[in-house]
Amino acid sequence: MKRKIISSLGVSVLAFNILLATPIFANEYETNLEIQNEARYTHIDKASSNLKISGGVATVSASMTANPGISKTLITSRLQKKVNGSWETIQSWTETSNTISCRLNKTKSVSKGSSYRIYSTVKAYKGTDSESIAIFSNIVNY
Repeated sequence: MKRKIISSLGVSVLAFNILLATPIFANEYETNLEIQNEARYTHIDKASSNLKISGGVATVSASMTANPGISKTLITSRLQKKVNGSWETIQSWTETSNTISCRLNKTKSVSKGSSYRIYSTVKAYKGTDSESIAIFSNIVNY
């Protein structure tokens, strides 16, 4: 009986560990990436970046929220196109705000038959100290 209980317990622990180790994949069509505050971020609370392409127009949106006490926030988003296996920036935009939140919304004409992504950097300033996070969107094939 004791051996059966230990064996059952061992199988349960093994199954639980396998469940924890199983990777979770995002939907391959998802183009929005959002970062929630993690323990390693001191100034930045939330950040997101989104790419949509429809009718030859890429719509880029990015936003961020910082923690209280931040004096300035900044977003730089780069629309990148895959050319010969490398990502090349075809357009770049920057928005700044003197509050704890910042938003960027831009559009750019794009051509069919290419892959695109957004590379955004969000930055929060508190006095002379700053913190930044780089965000890549998923790839959009258009």
